[in-house]
Amino acid sequence: MKKIIIILVFLLSIKAMLCYGQPHQPTKFHIHHDTLKINENQTTSVLFGREIVQIDRGSAEILAQRSAVASDLLQIKSVKANFKHTNLSVLCDDGTLHVFMVCYAHQPTRMALEIDTSLKPASIDTLDNNQEAFRNFAYLAIQNFQPNISINTEYQKIAVQLNGIYINKDHMYFNFTLTNKSYIPFDVSRLALHMCDSRRAKRGAFQEIEVPPLYILGDAKRLNSRSKKSVVMVTSKLTLSKVKELRLQLWEDNGARHQQLIIKNKHLLKATPL
Repeated sequence: MKKIIIILVFLLSIKAMLCYGQPHQPTKFHIHHDTLKINENQTTSVLFGREIVQIDRGSAEILAQRSAVASDLLQIKSVKANFKHTNLSVLCDDGTLHVFMVCYAHQPTRMALEIDTSLKPASIDTLDNNQEAFRNFAYLAIQNFQPNISINTEYQKIAVQLNGIYINKDHMYFNFTLTNKSYIPFDVSRLALHMCDSRRAKRGAFQEIEVPPLYILGDAKRLNSRSKKSVVMVTSKLTLSKVKELRLQLWEDNGARHQQLIIKNKHLLKATPL
């Protein structure tokens, strides 16, 4: 019996030494500008593609749990209606901390979200330098007086126009103009880029993947009456297949003047260097 105890102590010591000797994986964070909209009657699912190891809710008025059958699937709903805006943090086994804003919606527009893990998040060590570089090149993009692209959409006197696409190393800069031609202020609930199927199949799932911005130049939270704003969104470089398209979604908070601008691969290929 004494020998068995000694062997167990020895094995536990070896395990502790091995665990201690493993290098610490640096934490990276991914701030999602796409707000999660949930309610108390429906479950919203978020697929991370990596095992979820920790969940932190900003408020007890939301429920969030890892699926019992899929370790990379998060299920979210609210405890009650009209809860105050809050946040949600999810840590995955690759060391990425995903941060979301969460708000209440009587009728959520999306019940499923897939996180694109192929896009590399920023590390804490390199964030400050990257942000400064992104800001400088974004100013160059917004000051370019000869747009290389001009596509636009307008609905209920709210207009979105893409003035140009630029590239610097491995990053793309999208220069948009947001215009409110009405006397009713437009409060932005979401301004996001998504990679989508260009056609919805009669049978089968419609794939929509968020393209998280690495930096946004310009305040896009509100468009006052009869006003115009310029916004530059910075993303990792990307191209699209024939069956894919990029969509800029501009949604109104507590309103119906939603906008969606479609960007195709032929537009991306016109990107000019900064």
